[in-house]
Order: sequence, then structure tokens, then C-alpha cells
Amino acid sequence: DTKTQMQVVTTAYYGQKINTEAIAKAVAGKSKKEVTSIVRKDNPSVTATQIESQPALFPSMPMLSSHIKVQIKVNTN
Repeated sequence: DTKTQMQVVTTAYYGQKINTEAIAKAVAGKSKKEVTSIVRKDNPSVTATQIESQPALFPSMPMLSSHIKVQIKVNTN
């Protein structure tokens, strides 16, 4: 009689789905200083935002939402 044992460990995250397209549209053309409050208004589970842009000197987000890439990172602390 042969036995096989297997242990599986998974990680799952839960919370409301964050609509990245809606975020890009909402922040298009807005000041970078406004981004966190705009994002958190509809997504209270968001604890922080980080903006990276090229060139970095522009004080505003791109006018076209298609030029904005939104990435979600889960805090596992």
C-alpha cells in the first residue's frame, strides 16, 4: 500500500475590485497632488499611491487616460 502526501500553501487576497480604467479616467489631467484623494474617494481600501512619470517635472497627470498605467500592489504586512 503506497501513500502519497502533499501539502499545498496558497495566498489569497480579498476586497473590493479596483477598476483601474476608471482610476485612469478620473485622474487624467489632474494635479499629481490630487491623485491620492481622487483614488481613495471610491476606493477606501487604498492606503497609498505612488506616481512615476516621464518627464518627472510635469506637475500634472497626462491628459489622455490611455497614457496612464495603473498598477495595484497588495500590502501583505
